[in-house]
Amino acid sequence: MESRWEVPEGFWELEWFNEGDVPKKLLSFSRQVDFVQARLADKIHNSIHRKLLGLDVSNIEPNASNSLESDIWATSAYMASGQTPTEEWLRDLEDRSSIDPVLQIEAAKLHVQGSMMREMQARQRLSEKSLPFVFPGEVVPLHIELFAGGEKALHVLHVELLQKLGKILVDSVEIDCQYKGTWLLQLIEVLPEKKLKRKIHVLSTSPTRKQRRIFTGGGWGLLAAYAQRIGVDPMAILDNGNEMDRLFWIVLSEHIRHTVG
Repeated sequence: MESRWEVPEGFWELEWFNEGDVPKKLLSFSRQVDFVQARLADKIHNSIHRKLLGLDVSNIEPNASNSLESDIWATSAYMASGQTPTEEWLRDLEDRSSIDPVLQIEAAKLHVQGSMMREMQARQRLSEKSLPFVFPGEVVPLHIELFAGGEKALHVLHVELLQKLGKILVDSVEIDCQYKGTWLLQLIEVLPEKKLKRKIHVLSTSPTRKQRRIFTGGGWGLLAAYAQRIGVDPMAILDNGNEMDRLFWIVLSEHIRHTVG
């Protein structure tokens, strides 16, 4: 399986791999890619990381700790194993995460996944015609609803509203790659393809110093996966990044291959 991928010699020995640098979403998606999961098994020691990777599955519902981030990822791993926490827990998790917009996106996604009421709330909020002005690089409440509930809601919206939201989503590619969120992965099909291709081209061919820095370690791999999803060659994009970017791209490419065909 590994031979299908164009990687540097010695890549799969993973001597370059540092668990402290691995994006959480890389682990989450790797649980569905057997050969990557097997390669990472001896490299991952953190208990939540191992649960995200699908190595240590627990039937015990997550409990509140002094780390909001740990609670969110423990819940994500719990739900990925096919189990559903109570709606009260999911609601509390999202409420607690309001202090951090990025964590709130993850908590809201879990809440929508586990609560029909929260899904309906996202649909309602996304159908509002009055949209806020969004400054570049800013995460606003609208982003939280888009990333959490967009997969369920966007395809039924009026064309004019969908176009406006699509522009906001395309402009959020940079945020997604910065935080290695994969938030746009399930929304690619409803995005304006020409605008998305233009955005990817600009980011990959003329990145700022800041973008080079914050994308490295997964963000370039995510951008490459998005590019590949819409028919753009990902290899030049991967040249901007490092080994972690290439591994993230491999994992996401396998996910796309199995879910899209």
